[in-house]
Amino acid sequence: MIDKELTELLVVLKSELETGEELLKISKAQKHCIKNSDLNELKVNVDNSEDLLVKIMNMEDERRRIILNISSILNIPCEKLTISEIIKNSKHENSMKVRELDNVKKRLSAVFNELMTFSKINQYLISRTLRFMGDRMKVLNYSLRKNNTYGAKGLREKTKEPAIINKKI
Repeated sequence: MIDKELTELLVVLKSELETGEELLKISKAQKHCIKNSDLNELKVNVDNSEDLLVKIMNMEDERRRIILNISSILNIPCEKLTISEIIKNSKHENSMKVRELDNVKKRLSAVFNELMTFSKINQYLISRTLRFMGDRMKVLNYSLRKNNTYGAKGLREKTKEPAIINKKI
């Protein structure tokens, strides 16, 4: 009987799902912060997402412990035991819990796939912004080197040229 372990696993997965959904909201907000160059709000979002990621890592540790227990009950090596395998091997258990576990697994998968998508989008937006800023800085540096009339070197070069009045004709 793995009824107790299924219940524990459901609790952890639901908590992961809840946290993943919060993380997804933050990722969507980060996209807007990046597009609008709102660095203060982006910093707050990044700090919040880091806190949520730590929370998810802790839940992952708990989930691994539960899966290890289920692995020993089902006599399946832990590294080969997935949520799908647990569902398949638990059909004779409480069918309500098994259906709920399957539903949570699907929702969790969808949330983390969407998180990956937003992570890639945000990464792309940041790299594009940095590339654009780098290109703008190169153009500005080139312009300053080409027409340096304000620096000490530019002023010295101007004084070396004779004025039109001083030129001999």
